Amino acid sequence: MNRFLLFGNLVFAFVASRLADIGSTYYFIPELGIAEEANPLVSIARFQWIELLIFQFILGVGVILFAAYYSFGRTEPVQCKSHSLRTYASICLFNQDLEISRFLRGLFLGYPIPTNWHQLFRFYGFTLIVSLTAASYFAAASWWMNHYFQISWFTYLYQASGGVGNYPLIVVYFGLFVSLIASYYFFWSEHRFAKMSHG
Repeated sequence: MNRFLLFGNLVFAFVASRLADIGSTYYFIPELGIAEEANPLVSIARFQWIELLIFQFILGVGVILFAAYYSFGRTEPVQCKSHSLRTYASICLFNQDLEISRFLRGLFLGYPIPTNWHQLFRFYGFTLIVSLTAASYFAAASWWMNHYFQISWFTYLYQASGGVGNYPLIVVYFGLFVSLIASYYFFWSEHRFAKMSHG
């Protein structure tokens, strides 16, 4: 896919998802009541609409910049003779074949520290915008399924998932699930690009 088209699609989907989430929040709680809103910036930090929108703008710009780095930052493919996707992913970020537990710990906890920062930023540039987009759409849909359509089975799952303060963990779980899929796709596409580049 053309890099400009890829970047445009990622940004469009992300901006639309944030507008959907913010718009749904405004529709159901225009006064942004602390007791109703799950966002910790509102329930804990007591943000009002203006502060919340400024924060969302800053966050959005940061995510888009990361996405731009992913979209336009691809250079030469990482050299790896292995056909194993896990091995390629490990060499892609750490320049060595780590066992799966060390690889996951390094990827999500930063120990061992990744050595290929270029690829690491590209990895997070893609997975971050995809997972936040999915989580935002899910959060927006949750408003409507819980309060407008009043779908009982979804409300049960929504409440049974638990939460931190007012924030439902089901949204976090969904975002993490999508981030795993996005992570797999990132390394698969990079591995495919590397194999195509070397015949």
